Amino acid sequence: MMRKRAALVGALVFLAWAACATAAPRPSTTPRPSPKPVPVPAPAPALDPVRAQYDAALVPGVGDSTKTRLVRFLAEHPRHPLTAPAQFELGLLGYARGDYAEARDRFRRARSGGLADEARYWEGLSAFALGRPREARDAVSQTAYAGRPVPRRWDSAYLVALSWAQEGRRPEALAAYRSLFELPAGPGQAAALYQAQSLAKELQRTDEAAEWGKKLLSSYPQSPEAASFKAETVKPAPPAPAVKPGMAGHPAPGAKPGGAAKKPAGR
Repeated sequence: MMRKRAALVGALVFLAWAACATAAPRPSTTPRPSPKPVPVPAPAPALDPVRAQYDAALVPGVGDSTKTRLVRFLAEHPRHPLTAPAQFELGLLGYARGDYAEARDRFRRARSGGLADEARYWEGLSAFALGRPREARDAVSQTAYAGRPVPRRWDSAYLVALSWAQEGRRPEALAAYRSLFELPAGPGQAAALYQAQSLAKELQRTDEAAEWGKKLLSSYPQSPEAASFKAETVKPAPPAPAVKPGMAGHPAPGAKPGGAAKKPAGR
């Protein structure tokens, strides 16, 4: 049970890291990949004072000064088109602090325009971190089952599978992994394959477990998941038989090298 919980927590950490790589651009001291950016509303003219105030609110500051400036911006411009991006930024700040309840609410308010799918995904992550798998599924299902390619489709489908597993609904989780593997491989494909094959074993779906384990080894041979899979599937060597006195090659007590054992001489 502890290993399953650790696997779910590890998956959540990975999803959050992957999400950060494609979130709206923010100042950072950590190098990150540069995938296709998430669509954001078209910028207003440079001389727009409201836009200037929003940009100033995102300047890094000490403590919670960024949050304070964004909250003030929302209070002063509650109906401006930049409201959704401001809520999204506040959601990211809350998630980074571990305040998942506030983050979930902020992301929910950011469901607008080009940020809709991204906000839904982060809302799902926040709900998952709160231990609310049904809320997580509700947030991302629309993206996960979209009939067209969207940036968060794979990540959302993976979160659906994880949410079923978090809820203890193993058959539903396995079905979600099957749907996930019908999509082009995503950034956490190795982790998904490892978790799916383990789940298939538990449900005695040996054919699927073998298929996914083989794919994990062939497609991601250097991954930590492949190493874990190998360690779990390699059978340990049987222990050597216990050696008893008198067995071949081991003289009995009292025996001299090269000779038979002698009886103690009587008095």
